[in-house]
Amino acid sequence: MQADPGAQRALLQVAELDTKVARLRHRRSTLPENAKLAELQATRTKLSEQIVAAQTRRGDAEAEQERVEIDLAPARARLVRNQQKIDAGMIAAKALQPMLDEIEHLRGRIATLEDTQLDIMQQVEDETATSDKLAAERKGIETAMRDLLVQRDKAARELDQQIEGFGEQRKT
Repeated sequence: MQADPGAQRALLQVAELDTKVARLRHRRSTLPENAKLAELQATRTKLSEQIVAAQTRRGDAEAEQERVEIDLAPARARLVRNQQKIDAGMIAAKALQPMLDEIEHLRGRIATLEDTQLDIMQQVEDETATSDKLAAERKGIETAMRDLLVQRDKAARELDQQIEGFGEQRKT
């Protein structure tokens, strides 16, 4: 028994429509925007990790800076106190040399701590600049991602409309 030629043509047309729909669905699932979005997302994730690392280093440096400032305060106070005692003549001749030695030691300690403090301040500044630069770069990527999402959604809508059109043709 052979099928009616009209029915065979209709069946072939339905198969052709199904093939077109399958191709469109494949195109929709493999839009180039999706690959680019995945690439940008990976870059964005890496930048976010780098930002966190820079902010952590900055936080560590700020904590170290506070520790140095805490160490500096008593050293400066002791230096001022010792110098005032010497200037007021309140030190016995026997205790003068050890007091002068201590003042010299305190000046060296203060100078070392101040140098450390300057280095740390530079590190804080550098890490802040790094974090800001990376954040600006991430913001640019996020803008590009939003633009790509709009393009992808537009392309997907167009493909969905074509798929829907073929679905309507298939029903008739």
